[in-house]
Amino acid sequence: SLASQNILLDGQPFTSGTTVSAEGTHLLHIEASDTSARTTTKDISFTIDLTGPVISSPSAWRGEATN
Repeated sequence: SLASQNILLDGQPFTSGTTVSAEGTHLLHIEASDTSARTTTKDISFTIDLTGPVISSPSAWRGEATN
């Protein structure tokens, strides 16, 4: 059974279930130990991108002649 856990988001203590909304790349680091002193870690990298998509229109899309 779980004896302890340590969760960090971008190097700072993090509480599971807390909303992450800051734009950018983030690293979630999880370390858990059981009552038999076995420890495992997991790192999860993710990005929040709130920038809207941009569509560029080549001249052919606008009906202009191309060679």
